[in-house]
Amino acid sequence: LSQKTGLKIIYIHSGFKKPIRATYIRSAGPEEFVGYIVNAKYIITNSFHGMAFSIIFHKCFFVGLLKPPSQVNCRLENILDLFHLRNRQIVDGRNDFVDQGIDYIAIEHAIQREREKSVNYLKDVLGLQNE
Repeated sequence: LSQKTGLKIIYIHSGFKKPIRATYIRSAGPEEFVGYIVNAKYIITNSFHGMAFSIIFHKCFFVGLLKPPSQVNCRLENILDLFHLRNRQIVDGRNDFVDQGIDYIAIEHAIQREREKSVNYLKDVLGLQNE
């Protein structure tokens, strides 16, 4: 993606390996982490929070699932499925939808539906349905 776009890579990773040519950030606090996402043209992540903030800020993003025995992939997959974003998944190191945008209008509608379902559920369990 960097070769195609000419954009530099900012790699947030706590490890010591430097597998690609990039600017490495070993530790980013919450404000700095979100700042990198807000200012990015593209995000490539394997993090639930990286994907969630990418969606919140309407960014073009791609997700690589973690290798087994990781048990956090289900959160990533649930969001991808909920918002019909499986085409953002990196499979075998590839994604053929780099030039395809994301329909954030549809996603915002889906978020609103999910928010309403959550509020209704809470009202129901708390006995506040008539309010």
